[in-house]
Amino acid sequence: MEAKTESSLNSGGYFQVIDISNRRERLRELAYTQSGMTEQQLAVGRESAVDFLLFVRLTNQPRSECKEEEAINTTHGMGALVGGLLGNDATAPAQETGLALAWRKMLLTLSGTKPAGVRYLTLFVQGRLTDVQTGDSFSYATSAPYRLVGIPGNPECPSALAALDGAATAAGLALSERLSPQLADRSVPLLDRVDDIEDSEEANSVLSSLQLGIRFARQGDMTEAARQWELALRHSNGRSRAALWNSAIAAWRRGDSATAADRFQKFFDQGDGDDWISDEMLRLWADFKDTAHAAEE
Repeated sequence: MEAKTESSLNSGGYFQVIDISNRRERLRELAYTQSGMTEQQLAVGRESAVDFLLFVRLTNQPRSECKEEEAINTTHGMGALVGGLLGNDATAPAQETGLALAWRKMLLTLSGTKPAGVRYLTLFVQGRLTDVQTGDSFSYATSAPYRLVGIPGNPECPSALAALDGAATAAGLALSERLSPQLADRSVPLLDRVDDIEDSEEANSVLSSLQLGIRFARQGDMTEAARQWELALRHSNGRSRAALWNSAIAAWRRGDSATAADRFQKFFDQGDGDDWISDEMLRLWADFKDTAHAAEE
């Protein structure tokens, strides 16, 4: 379960997960005997130079149940087609109602079904993510049954090990989705305009730093890109709107919300209905304010 959760967290891209195996038994003992963080737990986290500790545990014995249900006969031509549409799942999920359920039943009627063994396996898993600096904890528990359908026409129940693997993967994904932000790539506009700077020599210096910063950003070196945009700000005595915008994006990316908010605000304060501001920039500004507000809560 720990391995499945670690894999899911790594795929999300937000946390860099490390295995502190030499302290694992000590951490497990603390996790089972305390409902909250103790000074010992905080000390272990700080010794390991981590920002968060994640405790994953089973809160109850796994539960397995076998049933015989109608499954799509994929050897039939229509059944193969319907199997592709429905994922070879002949039984509607519990939450599927109305038109979706009627559509599923109609397709199954057209395709033909055979009885098959179905195993339901439930893992009762709890994850607790704790900030080692503040001791604040965030918990999430999952107990959704995992459904594994056997071969149509074979009433024997599918492998318990296969169901266990699927259930652990699903539980790991559920913990990751609830306890970890997800990183995603997003295109953002970067500016190299200097028409707000009257002095030509100053404008040339600012333009050079803006463009060099953009080149570094395109190569993935945001540290050097941010440094160049800070130089552009200095060359313009803090007046370059392009440098304000670009440096705000860089600060947002590295998680410095205070600097990003300051630079964004100065950028927008210096313009009033001008052609600098695109719809995409307004959407980014709105998204930044939403994420910054959520982080404060």
